[in-house]
This record gives sequence, C-alpha cells and structure tokens, in this order.
Amino acid sequence: MNDMDRVRRTKLQGYLQGIRDVARFFRERQSCHNPNFHARYQEQEVLVEIEAGIIQGKMSRRALQMIFEWAEKYQQELLKNWELARERKPLLSIPPLT
Repeated sequence: MNDMDRVRRTKLQGYLQGIRDVARFFRERQSCHNPNFHARYQEQEVLVEIEAGIIQGKMSRRALQMIFEWAEKYQQELLKNWELARERKPLLSIPPLT
C-alpha cells in the first residue's frame, strides 16, 4: 500500500466515524423523548426506557436482570427524576443498585 492509499483509507475511516457519530446523536436525541436512564457495568453501557423497558446497547444478561429489577423497584422515583431533569431542577436521591 502506498502513501496515497493510506491517506485515502484514513480519510474514509474519518468520514465513516463521522457518520456513526451523527447516527448515534440522532438515536440518542430520539430516545430522549421517552423517560430513560443510562446504566454502565465495566465496559458495557445500555440506555433503558423506564416505562417500556426497551434497551439500546449491550450488557451481560445477569447485569441486565439486576438493572431491570432495580428499575422496577424505583420506577416512580426514576420518572420523577426524569421530569426534574427536564426542568433542570435538582434530582432526588435513589438508592444505588447493590
């Protein structure tokens, strides 16, 4: 591979990354219309819609099960925090997942 090919490949990779970033931005903006929260475990992250339980992202089955149990237990608090966040007000404290 010569230098021109490397330059073209680098430009193409940058262009494709830009497309992925824009697509991710629009997915996140769309999901922000429904009450949701983000959950992280090690290197994994998911976005969970509070009422529907729909997820975006990947996480181990065991971790997801624990997150869903926690979200069900604290659904009202999560929904209240969603409204407070939209109003840019301080959030309520919710016990962490243990």
